[in-house]
Amino acid sequence: MVCLATQVTRAQTFFYDTNDKWGLKDQAGNVLVPGKYGDKDDFRDSEIAAVELDGSWGFVDKMGKEVVPFIYDGASSAFNGFAIVAKIGDIDVSTFDVNVGFGFIDETGKEITPPTYDMVYDFSWTDFSADRPEKIARVVAFGKQGFIDTTGTVIIPLIYDEAEDFNGGGKVAVTLDGRTFYIDKTGKEIN
Repeated sequence: MVCLATQVTRAQTFFYDTNDKWGLKDQAGNVLVPGKYGDKDDFRDSEIAAVELDGSWGFVDKMGKEVVPFIYDGASSAFNGFAIVAKIGDIDVSTFDVNVGFGFIDETGKEITPPTYDMVYDFSWTDFSADRPEKIARVVAFGKQGFIDTTGTVIIPLIYDEAEDFNGGGKVAVTLDGRTFYIDKTGKEIN
């Protein structure tokens, strides 16, 4: 019976409305939120989804309640418990370069990292074989890559020229000064 309730909850989705806006309907077709959002990102594996209203992004839950204010310039729905958010900073009018910062919020809307990184990637599991696998995310600043934990703390310094995401295997390939090798979740080099 619990699985059925979960399936019904997960089946709730956005539908296109007649006014070229997105709204939310439940499984039975009942309107939870009339079409008012200009853009959206689906729920993915989360209880919240990113929606755009009047040029700003916030989040709604599966009942249509706006749970994170519309304060971001970009967002994606939560995956593995965390959503990526973006803020646009200064624009250099001479080169048309736009300074965009990326960060994370959790499913309650709490900011894990302010949107200050050059790029962030979804949280992933470090090692499925561990008793308590951890989630960490790859982040980029000033052209260097490293990893943060779910509190936003840097746990592997941003020193790598390239890195992949952890995929549950307990190690990840990184490149530093032209040399590619593997590290574990502590940043220690391993075979």
